[in-house]
Amino acid sequence: MAALSKLPETEILTESDGEGVTDFTDSSTGHSRSSSSCGSVTLSEVSNESVVLEGEKKRFNRCVATLSGHVGIVSCVTTSGDLLLSASQAHDVRVWRHPDLHHCARFGAGDGAVKAIVALGDRVVTAHQDQKIRVWKRSNGKYKLVTAMPTVKECLISAVRQSNYVQTRRHHRRLWMEHVDTISCLAVGVAVGKPRRGIKRTSNGSIVKESKGKAYDVLYSGSWDRTFKLWRLSDFKCLDSTRAHNDAINALAVGPTGHLFTASADCKVKVWCKPRGSKSHRLVATLEGHQASVNALALAADRTVIYSGGSDRTIVAWQTEIGASPFAMACEMRGQHGGPILCLCTVGEFLCSGSADKTVRVWRREGFPHGSFEHSQVAVLKGQQGPVKCIAGSTDVAAGFLVYAGSVDGSVKVWWVSNDKEDDEKGSISHVYSA
Repeated sequence: MAALSKLPETEILTESDGEGVTDFTDSSTGHSRSSSSCGSVTLSEVSNESVVLEGEKKRFNRCVATLSGHVGIVSCVTTSGDLLLSASQAHDVRVWRHPDLHHCARFGAGDGAVKAIVALGDRVVTAHQDQKIRVWKRSNGKYKLVTAMPTVKECLISAVRQSNYVQTRRHHRRLWMEHVDTISCLAVGVAVGKPRRGIKRTSNGSIVKESKGKAYDVLYSGSWDRTFKLWRLSDFKCLDSTRAHNDAINALAVGPTGHLFTASADCKVKVWCKPRGSKSHRLVATLEGHQASVNALALAADRTVIYSGGSDRTIVAWQTEIGASPFAMACEMRGQHGGPILCLCTVGEFLCSGSADKTVRVWRREGFPHGSFEHSQVAVLKGQQGPVKCIAGSTDVAAGFLVYAGSVDGSVKVWWVSNDKEDDEKGSISHVYSA
């Protein structure tokens, strides 16, 4: 077992300089709000003698910063180029710049908590508890609200026809493109439209007929109303709505060839596809391996495996559609976390899992694709005062990678993790690192 010495820590509190003030008007609610950027970064300096492993090996995983400023639970984090975005249930999104983690902007809107966030170049899409999806555009360091989905125009046009309404519960009807409960997750993919016939001349001069479909960016949204919806990002139009599960949808992920994975509180992971030219999704497979709610999904960097984490404290690895056994269970990791697994992310060959036990565990995948594979647990990162609600990672940082962990305690901790395989002690008890 590793001997862990006390980690000395020096706190440097840096207040924001007030840049990045963002004014916006939420056209979906008619509210006008203004917010200023105010946040702080606590930097931690860790001694080189912080951790000593058996055999005199050393591993210098450490907490390098604590980002504070959110009021309430930090519900989601994501990276976009040189920016880190974190969102909370206090309706706001904060933006931090690499490498100094300077707090540079704050924006947000709506009467509900921010539950999910994705970044697409200069655009950010947020999902909210008030059943709205909002699209923001960054310009000169400020974020402006572009629209909310479904758009007012689409709702007005659809409201004319009674066939556009669906029964949500007794005596209640809503437009089919509207979510009727909290929007819990988002995922970005690419769809291909209907084939278009054309003529192509080959190199030998002959003429052949070919069919092409135009590819376009799409957004998937999953909700506690048990449905997922498909949106075209070019015009923010809803293209499809599918009743997918018997309980709330908690996570979404898009596979390497466009299959959609949905994770639900009904203990199942389902796989869906949208055939080219079809208006609706088709169920491909149902993956059953959890005994409780499935809370998180993460696609491996090589896209051959997708991980699911659940309230049964289990992580299951499933084959994607690439390989000889599509959607088969590859392996599972049980009993390491002391509470439900709430979030997952992958960085290269590593898997990071956040849990209600207030820790982040780091796993290294070994053996694949040369036959079977397994995961060795290489670190346990401790420091949050509440359950770890969300997690993200970035690669290639001084022979390691960064892990961003958002917690119910309102903070985001930034960890540096070594990616040197020689630092691992396979088969030994995992080593604990405290902030």
